[in-house]
Amino acid sequence: MIRRALIPTAGLATRLGPIGRAVPKVLLPLPGPGGGVQPVLVRLIDELRAAGIEHVGLIVSPGQQEMIQQFIQAAEQEAPLGVEVTCIPQPSPEGFGHAVLCSRATVGDEAFVLVLADHIRTDGAAATQVVRAFESLPQPAAVVGMHVVPARTVSSAGVASGQPVDGALYRCTALIEKPSPAVARKQLITPGLPNDHFLAHAGVYAFSSEIFDCLNELDNAGERPLELSAAQAMLLSRHPQAYYLFRMDGRVWDIGTAADYVEAFAALTGRTETSDPTP
Repeated sequence: MIRRALIPTAGLATRLGPIGRAVPKVLLPLPGPGGGVQPVLVRLIDELRAAGIEHVGLIVSPGQQEMIQQFIQAAEQEAPLGVEVTCIPQPSPEGFGHAVLCSRATVGDEAFVLVLADHIRTDGAAATQVVRAFESLPQPAAVVGMHVVPARTVSSAGVASGQPVDGALYRCTALIEKPSPAVARKQLITPGLPNDHFLAHAGVYAFSSEIFDCLNELDNAGERPLELSAAQAMLLSRHPQAYYLFRMDGRVWDIGTAADYVEAFAALTGRTETSDPTP
């Protein structure tokens, strides 16, 4: 059973300009239930709690930790978050994979869920779907939440191809970080998708603890920046029959970009229809 989750927050949201450099991504406001406002962090924790998560580790940079801890204390006074939240420092910015590796002592040998702080999904059950898929499989190495995107957007996302297994579940056959449309068309075709459409990550991953072994091996080799995508490729090469993708429905926004943040905010208020990402 998966009971632990990680939310990396240490990266600076430089694509949002000065506010992204001053305010941690997880504290950016979004429309909340009942017409209120809730930070990204609360929305993510709600999604994780619904998936059965009991412990959430926030991977933070030294400059963010005090602000995030102050928010958590204030939020708990207003309404319990329903999970245990701890901060895990990343002393220096050495890559996304390095941020995850900093959590190894906290996670230990357990499987865990990794949720990106800058991805928001309309489907609040996304983490639940990934966790349940992971738990239903015999000794999975990974289950990665994916959504369908058109070719014109693949160069800004991690993209994978898969062989259909059952319904929305695929066995991963290849993954490439930010491929060009030409590369995606040549190497990342997934049977059954609309023409010129591909599977891109949706910001939710379930991993066995072996991902830490892959990160540690790359770290010992001196790879910098230490990227999660390199460790994923290593994990896939080790377990090609146990690395899965789960196709989600609904919209996914990368709110690290101003355009997606504005669109997500408008859509979550119910004031406007968002554009179809797969025309």
